[in-house]
Amino acid sequence: PDPPLAVAPVAHSGLSEHAERGEARAQASLALAYLNGQGVTKNMAQALKWAEKSARQGDVEGQYALGSMYLAGRGTLQNFQAAFEWCEKAARQNHAEAQYRLGAMYRSGHGVGLDKAKAYVWFSLAAAQGHQRAAEDRDSLLSALTPGQVALAQREAQDWRASSAKP
Repeated sequence: PDPPLAVAPVAHSGLSEHAERGEARAQASLALAYLNGQGVTKNMAQALKWAEKSARQGDVEGQYALGSMYLAGRGTLQNFQAAFEWCEKAARQNHAEAQYRLGAMYRSGHGVGLDKAKAYVWFSLAAAQGHQRAAEDRDSLLSALTPGQVALAQREAQDWRASSAKP
């Protein structure tokens, strides 16, 4: 089982008020509180509501939470395509766990066409941020790819990382 999703803590007192005022990070934190039963009673409908609000504002944690909920079918029906779309939005904001999830989806073909070279790229990006399981899964793909595919995937990951570097 996956570990509970977590976001940067927001002071619990007033969290609902901040979320109601439209603060995306507070909305993501509230979604995860409802999802994991942290400080509130578990409520999947509320978790989905707040994750959607946060994700639609572009909050990386909200996008990842919503994608993970679709991937696991928690609080909503399982939907691999929606999971891929939301995790991809978070991954493109350098969210390591979302990058790992994209790699896993490309490796399995859930929500996207099976593509082990793309899986290698996303696992590489997550691994470069210290994601240990991504490094292991990336390395396990080496035997499934040709040396040319590996070289192209490594170049793609390097180019992506260079273009997404923050000044």
